[in-house]
Amino acid sequence: MINLKHIQFEYMNELTFYRSYHRNSTNWIIHAITIPMEWSSTLLVLCCIGQQWNVAVVTSLYFLLTN
Repeated sequence: MINLKHIQFEYMNELTFYRSYHRNSTNWIIHAITIPMEWSSTLLVLCCIGQQWNVAVVTSLYFLLTN
């Protein structure tokens, strides 16, 4: 069984580690723009190849981890 609390904890640890090494404001702005673009592109590709259920699973997991 997947332990979502553990996954969320690990996700937050990785995010904290990432933030500790990426304090440059220009780098942050670039990531703030490009990461959502990459995320949207991935979801679009999954939809185009007929994998709508993957989109639902990936999107749900993302929201579970970030909230």
